[in-house]
This record gives sequence, structure tokens and C-alpha cells, in this order.
Amino acid sequence: MSPLRVFYDGGCPRCAALAARERERGGDVHWLDLTRSAAELSAAGIDPGAALERLHAVDETGRVTHGAAALATAWERIPGRRWLAPLLRLPLLRGLAERAYDLVARRRRRA
Repeated sequence: MSPLRVFYDGGCPRCAALAARERERGGDVHWLDLTRSAAELSAAGIDPGAALERLHAVDETGRVTHGAAALATAWERIPGRRWLAPLLRLPLLRGLAERAYDLVARRRRRA
């Protein structure tokens, strides 16, 4: 399986901390600072403006997910986090996670 590519905003302290923390756990995930990954974003068909607003992930088939769904996709591949992915996909929790994600994303540069 090819590594999942996750694009995060490296200019966001919370986003960079999350990526560093998850990177340390290992797993089949390649965390990319989108401010340094223009070519990869373009190749995946991801708008840079949209990527600044929401975490995006691209799997080995080229399928793109974003927001809480991208985080769940990453967690499926990270040791110690796999159990969280199915929870984040439950309809009620998914809705709550998306709202919480949006709230944090709006305030992300203030961290």
C-alpha cells in the first residue's frame, strides 16, 4: 500500500503540531506542508485555497477526502489511532467532528 498523503497548513501552529505528533506515531501516512507542496496539490487536483481551509488527504487510488474524513482516513493507518477512525465515521460523531473541525479551522492561525 502506498502512503496516504495528508496536506496540512504548515503556517498553522495547531496543524503543524498535529502533523508532528501523528508523524511520530508512524504509520503509512506522509504528512505534507501544503505551503511547500504546490506540485503535489496540483497533481492531486486540490485547490490551494481549499487546502488552506481544510485538511486534505489523497489515498493510493487518488481519492481525495477532506476535513474530519481526511483525519479518519489518516487515523486508519496510524498505530494507536486506528480505533478512532470508525468512531469518527459514525453519522452523529461525523457531524459533530465536522462542526468542531470548522470551528478550530476558523481560529487556526491564532494558536
